[in-house]
Amino acid sequence: LEAPLSSYFLKTDFASKEASKAAFLKLTQTEITQPAVLAVDTALLRLVRSLGFQADMVAGHSLGEYGACVASEVMSFESALRTVAARGTAMADVKPMDGDNGLMAAVAAGAEAVEAVLAEVDGYVVCANKNCHGQTVVGGGTEPVKAAAAKLEAAGFDVRMIPVSHAFHTRIVAPASEPLRAHLETVEITPPTIDIL
Repeated sequence: LEAPLSSYFLKTDFASKEASKAAFLKLTQTEITQPAVLAVDTALLRLVRSLGFQADMVAGHSLGEYGACVASEVMSFESALRTVAARGTAMADVKPMDGDNGLMAAVAAGAEAVEAVLAEVDGYVVCANKNCHGQTVVGGGTEPVKAAAAKLEAAGFDVRMIPVSHAFHTRIVAPASEPLRAHLETVEITPPTIDIL
C-alpha cells in the first residue's frame, strides 16, 4: 500500500472534513479495503482469544473466508494478508471493456423475490450474494443495478447502495481469477486446527 493502513481509517485528527472524506474514499478502494478488513478481523480474533474465548468452529464468506483461514490456522496472518492484498489488487486492476466497473446494492429481501424483479430489468444485473433469507446483494452494470434498485424500492423493499470499486461476485471481476489463482499457488496451506465453513 502507498501508506500504513491506519492512515485510511477515519480519525478525529484529520485536518478537515474533506481530508476525512478523502481517506474514506480511499478506504473503499478494494486494494485497501481487503487488507483493512482482514486486519480488523484478526485484531478482533486476537482480542476475543485474549479474553479466554476459543471457537469450536469458524465461518467466512468471500473476503471473510481469509479471516476464517487465519482463525483456523489454514493460513498465517502474513500469508492471508499478502493474499488479500493480491486479491484486492487483481480486482482493482480489472478494466472492463465497456469501462463500467458496475455497482452493488443490498436488498432487504430473499433471493427469490429479488430474482423476480431482476427478470424485469434490461441489462446485466444478478443476485451476487444470497446472504440470508432476508437479504440479497445485487450486482452488475451501473445502469441495470440503478434500474433494479428503483424497481425493488417501488416494490417496497429497502435498498442500500454499497460503496465498492467494482461489482464483486459478478462476471465483471471474473478476470481477477487468474492472477489470484497464480498467487494462491505460492501460499502455504495447512489443515485447519478447528472446523471451518
